[in-house]
Amino acid sequence: AKKPRPATASMLGAVFIVVNAALGAGLLNFPAAFQMAGGVAAGIAMQTGLLLFIIGGLVILAYCSQASNERTYQEVVWAVCGRVLGVLCEVAIVVYTFGTCIAFLIIIGDQQDKIIPVLVKSCATEGRSCWFTDRKCTISLTAILFILPLSVPKEIGFQKYASCLSVIGTWYVTIVVIIKYFWPDQVISPEMITTSP
Repeated sequence: AKKPRPATASMLGAVFIVVNAALGAGLLNFPAAFQMAGGVAAGIAMQTGLLLFIIGGLVILAYCSQASNERTYQEVVWAVCGRVLGVLCEVAIVVYTFGTCIAFLIIIGDQQDKIIPVLVKSCATEGRSCWFTDRKCTISLTAILFILPLSVPKEIGFQKYASCLSVIGTWYVTIVVIIKYFWPDQVISPEMITTSP
């Protein structure tokens, strides 16, 4: 029998990694998704229905992982489905994660477009764009200085710290949204929120 590799992340670290991966950029799209679904009630009903498929998929994955004594998604697919489906699965994961990386870089650029003018007043007051505040420059620097160093380690357990910060950031955004709902400003009021189709 194959000897299992030692775990590199604690249980709490693994929870933060999974929560961060599960929520991801999807959390930022919840308001638009709920609006398109027809409101809060329809959105929650749709999520509840999809949750059954997600839980079913995770239970099957956990069973296959235990039966094959493999630890990663790719290893489970290779062991259970064979070489051809294993390669197809890995190609699909590469394409999916590449697209996700692009989406995240666009989101990072969108946020930097709002943050940088507040931090760098000299360019904003002169009404011109400095080279170091240009979107191409800021996204490239962010990718090289922050994302690349976090991407180098082979083990994902290293990501528990970044994932912890990400989950804390998610809590912050959620708390701000709840506070703004109960103490709205003049721009939006709770009456404007669609609750049903």
